[in-house]
Amino acid sequence: MDNKMNRKKILALILMAVFCLGSAACSTESLSESSETTMVSSSTSQSESNASSTEKKHFTTEELAELYESDDAAAKEYEDQKIVITGICDYVSFFDKIHLDCGPISKHVVCELEDSDDPQLDELESGDIVKVEGTLDNGFGDIELEGCKILNIQKPEADAGSTASSSGESTAPAQKPTAQPTEEPTPEPTPKPTPKPTAKPTAAPTPEPAEEPAAQSETVWLSRTGEKYHCDPNCGNMKNPIKSTLDEAIASGREPCKKCYG
Repeated sequence: MDNKMNRKKILALILMAVFCLGSAACSTESLSESSETTMVSSSTSQSESNASSTEKKHFTTEELAELYESDDAAAKEYEDQKIVITGICDYVSFFDKIHLDCGPISKHVVCELEDSDDPQLDELESGDIVKVEGTLDNGFGDIELEGCKILNIQKPEADAGSTASSSGESTAPAQKPTAQPTEEPTPEPTPKPTPKPTAKPTAAPTPEPAEEPAAQSETVWLSRTGEKYHCDPNCGNMKNPIKSTLDEAIASGREPCKKCYG
């Protein structure tokens, strides 16, 4: 009888031990899942924080040039980063690089386009206000941006004396005054003409030979940065070529283009 009671006690103890081990395993698994959830949430928050910190910085050309002049170390923090810059177009070079004016500072912001076939490039002219996005490269000499794309082009404002159509106002044409009817005068009798003696013909003076006009110099076309003069304004895909004369081009030390005059 005592042996049976002992066996029952031992069996009860074994069942209690198995139950306790199962409860501990479930608790450990729940703790592991909770830890993994916390780590995923933390990683997501970190990614969102990094994304918000990579917003593009906006500069004007004057602001960026002054930053390089006053604090070169602070300017270098933006290198190899995407920035947006706004400035006045000075000119477009042969390699489809947009040169932006930096105002009183003797620098240019040179923007190398990612797509040289961008149709907006044909609309860009000197004096236009242009907004460009690109990667800041360096600040040695001119400030350079690589992989640029044009975001916006704004034409300069028209003069104050522009036409009414550009200002949005319509000007009514001036009305002509209505002509008052006039009384026709009574015609007077026409007197008979008195015959005059016939005058002797006078010898016509011999005309002096006219001076031949001075020969005009040939028209040529100059690029803004090159050292050649061209007879074809489209030679070398020139952007906004300068019209000049052959005499002026030679006097300025330019030489004939081998493509045009070859």
